[in-house]
Amino acid sequence: MRARLRAVALILLMAPIPVVAAANLTFSDVVARVRRRAPEVLAAETALQSERAARVGATPLFGENPSVEGGAGWMAENQGTAWRDTRHGPTAWLQVSVPVEIAAQRWRRVAAADARILASAEARDETVREALLVAGMAFYRAVHAQQVVELQKRVEQLAERTRELAMARFRAGELAELEARLTEMESASASRDRYAAEAAYQHALAELATLLGVSLDEMDGVEGTLRRREPLPMLQQATDRAVARADVRVATAERKVALAEANEAAGRAFPTPRLKGYYQYWHQEHAVMAVVEVPLPLFEHGQGDEARARARARGMLVEEDQRREAARAEVRTAHALVTRLAGLRQQLEERGQQPLEVLLSDVETAYRSRQTDLNTLLNVLGHLLQAERELLDLQLQETLARLWLDAAMGALP
Repeated sequence: MRARLRAVALILLMAPIPVVAAANLTFSDVVARVRRRAPEVLAAETALQSERAARVGATPLFGENPSVEGGAGWMAENQGTAWRDTRHGPTAWLQVSVPVEIAAQRWRRVAAADARILASAEARDETVREALLVAGMAFYRAVHAQQVVELQKRVEQLAERTRELAMARFRAGELAELEARLTEMESASASRDRYAAEAAYQHALAELATLLGVSLDEMDGVEGTLRRREPLPMLQQATDRAVARADVRVATAERKVALAEANEAAGRAFPTPRLKGYYQYWHQEHAVMAVVEVPLPLFEHGQGDEARARARARGMLVEEDQRREAARAEVRTAHALVTRLAGLRQQLEERGQQPLEVLLSDVETAYRSRQTDLNTLLNVLGHLLQAERELLDLQLQETLARLWLDAAMGALP
């Protein structure tokens, strides 16, 4: 039995260990990683957890701890002129002091802590919105670089096919050697362009990996498209959504924090009475007293705190209105940009790329049948490459503008 177990263990050790290949990142993967691993998002989440922990310090029933004071000793009391006329014996006393908050001081403290938690949560959401915009743009730049690589591979294949056609005509004596060598130069140039495109793609992947807080080993590439299937929202609908985005909510929350801290400071202006219970024992006699201690409010605690907090609240109200107007203006600008770029892209698709593809097919057919020359074929191929690259660049600009619009509306996932 042991020999059989050793044989099984040996087989398992000698078996190849499976390696999990890195997967292509989609936009949904980028969103999930930004929310889970982006450094700035983690810092914002830590700040939120810190505010939640600080709320524990605001919830105790008493602002100060009760105190207990006591003592014991020997007491003597003269009752006459002679020494033996002195009454003496053990004595002990105990005093308990409890602070009593008035003017809802505890409620004001808790309300201020809750307001700071809400403001920290809104700030975390704003950090996520900004991080998603930056990472999303990096993702689509990587998608664009990937598609440029695919385009350069097609160009390289077309250039190689053109070289083979030219060499066949050269061997048949129908083409000069210089023109045949020209096609070889075009093929080599297409290969160099593909290498450069692949280098740019790797650089785009490295930029994306840095933003996500991962290494290049954890991502094999990106998977996505530069075409958005969602219809463009109406301008009024987009501007209505923008006024509720995270940075506007941050200003609102900060104003509420200032008001809550002003109320907390107003509560601290009231004195904190102390209820005291006093007990004393001496010579088989007991004394019990109740004492109320009220500080005189000659000097206000935290002088000027309430005024400063209310001034900050007034300033945040103005800033809140400004952020709301800035959000509407940003949405109008982004919406107009997306509309214009979509129109330009549609015109380029209709007037530029499709006719050139048909023309390239016709010119290749004519070149095989000896009805056109090599220069015409190379010119059409160059124009087609330029049109497809311009289309890719325009699609990237449209996609980035649409991503900007989504961020301006507060509609990023």
